[in-house]
Amino acid sequence: NIKAMKKLLLLLATFIAITAKAQTSVYHPFPDSAAVWNCHYVYTCLTFGIIENYYSIAISGDTIINSQTYHKLNIPYVQDVSSGTCTLGVFTGYKGAIREDTANRKVFYVPPSAGTEQLLYDFNMQVGDTVQGFLESLAIPHDTVESIDSVLVGNNYRKRWNINQCYNISLIEGIGSTSGLIAFSPNCGPDWPEYWLTCFTQNGITLYPDTNINCE
Repeated sequence: NIKAMKKLLLLLATFIAITAKAQTSVYHPFPDSAAVWNCHYVYTCLTFGIIENYYSIAISGDTIINSQTYHKLNIPYVQDVSSGTCTLGVFTGYKGAIREDTANRKVFYVPPSAGTEQLLYDFNMQVGDTVQGFLESLAIPHDTVESIDSVLVGNNYRKRWNINQCYNISLIEGIGSTSGLIAFSPNCGPDWPEYWLTCFTQNGITLYPDTNINCE
């Protein structure tokens, strides 16, 4: 009957909430190999047309920088479906290197043209904290953590920090920004390029946005 069905649905919702809370209490570290982030980039160049690129960022081996081991990032391929005469966009090649301080739940990044690291992700932030580091280099003012919830990644729930409603940007534990792994945040500025993380794979398995996505 309807009453029994409502009770069953309530019990199911409670079970899911408890399971998600238990899973998000376990830290999911950032990948150090065999990971690929597929992204989509769009920028309108006034009267010159639209740039639109689909591309991957992949971990491609290790390197030593200032006596620290980092994991190299590389864009192996860009599918360009742009129109018009704009010449900006995403290009293939080396895109810097990352390392994780797992104990402190922070990821650091050395851009291609730099010799020192910058904070890329801080997975300790609380609601109301100001987001710091490389992603906020051009954001005026910096983003703040608006809310924290969880999202299903593969078969487990992971914490998600929602930092920008204007461009719908969130940070997901063990994956990074939904606006592209190393893309700057525009805060709420108008006419910025837009980036989207379309899917994420690790060890050849699609984990985000769900396991049914073909993430080549």
